[in-house]
Amino acid sequence: MELCHSNQLKIGLKIIYNNEPCIVVSNEFIKPGKGQAFFRVRLKNLLNKKLIDKTCKYSDCFKIANVIEITATYMFTDKKVWTFMDKKSFEQIFVEKNIIKNVLPWLLEQHDYIISLWNDQPISIVYSSNFIELIVVNTIPNARSGAINTYSKLALLNTGVTIKVPIFIQIGQIIKVDTRTSEYISKIS
Repeated sequence: MELCHSNQLKIGLKIIYNNEPCIVVSNEFIKPGKGQAFFRVRLKNLLNKKLIDKTCKYSDCFKIANVIEITATYMFTDKKVWTFMDKKSFEQIFVEKNIIKNVLPWLLEQHDYIISLWNDQPISIVYSSNFIELIVVNTIPNARSGAINTYSKLALLNTGVTIKVPIFIQIGQIIKVDTRTSEYISKIS
C-alpha cells in the first residue's frame, strides 16, 4: 500500500485514518513563531460522513486508500438489496439500504449512478448528475390557497418524493430537479 507524508495531503486525496477511508477536505501549513511547524488537516470519513480535524507533524505518514469510483446502472431491487450493473465490466453490484438511503428519492431504473467502492464493497452512491428529470404525478390544481404570497405548491413526483414547485406546474409535466438540494429547477415539458 502506498504511503504519503503530511505535506503531500492534497484536497480530494483518499487516505486511511483509524482503519477507515477518509477524504482530505483541507490541509493548512502552520509555522508558529515558536516551536515546530505542523499541518492542520481536515478529513471527512467516507463511511459515516463525519468531519475529523487532525494536527500532523511533517513526519506523519498515511496510507492511501484504495477507493475507486465506478459508473453503474440501476437494475432492480428485492426490498433488501438494490442491484446495479457496472457499465464497463457488466458485473452486478449489490447495495444495501444503509448505503443507498441518500439517493433513494432519485432512484430510477436504467439510470446511471456513481458508486464508490472500498475493498470491493460499496461505501457510497450518488446520482451521476446534479440534476434529474422527473414526472409530476400529483399536485393541487392551479388555485391560490388564499395566502397573499403563495407562489409554490407541493408536487408528488414519479419516484415518490414530494417537492415545492411553482403554481403553474401541472400533473403529467416533466420537471428538472436538483438532486443535491431537492429543489425545482425548471419545467421541461
